[in-house]
Amino acid sequence: MFYNVAKATMKIISSLIYNVKVYNREYEPLEGPVILCSNHISMMDPILIGVWLKRQIKFMAKEELFSMPILGFLVKKVGAFPISRNTGDLNAIKIALKTLKDGNVLGLFPEGGRRHNQEESKAKTGVANFSYKTKATVFPVHIICKNSKLKFFSKVEIVYGNPMKFEDLGFTDGSSEEMKRISGEILTKIFSLNATYEN
Repeated sequence: MFYNVAKATMKIISSLIYNVKVYNREYEPLEGPVILCSNHISMMDPILIGVWLKRQIKFMAKEELFSMPILGFLVKKVGAFPISRNTGDLNAIKIALKTLKDGNVLGLFPEGGRRHNQEESKAKTGVANFSYKTKATVFPVHIICKNSKLKFFSKVEIVYGNPMKFEDLGFTDGSSEEMKRISGEILTKIFSLNATYEN
């Protein structure tokens, strides 16, 4: 109940401070374990993505966000949980795996942090590892705004891509090289959504 109220409130607020348009809403997977993967351009990304989907997303987000006034509260209320980056945070990994094994939606930023330049982007292997271990579908999403920098009252486009089913991801042996390859292909898919809608 509280989540739905918070989600509706944040949806109104985000619509007032940004000009948001969402494409391909029919692509949202409505059942089963799903890993939502998006590019990452601002601290507002979990909120901007979360308020427009029908299902609740459990976002894995850097722990620093949760200590920020207001934003930390809002991010937590849309279902995020903290991860201590570059430390092999086992508790965050357990939460992520349980989220998927329970048939829910896990939100990840494959780049591992905010990036404003696509050329500097490189996928972390977490998304492929989580899909391999849980047979979860990967749902690519791309956030687009001018110069990849989110500003008040700017135009923001959120583009959903076709879900990538576990069977179609091409897993064979679960090797580290395979994880790197598949994670890279997922990130490429996310950025390919850019071509159709960017102005």
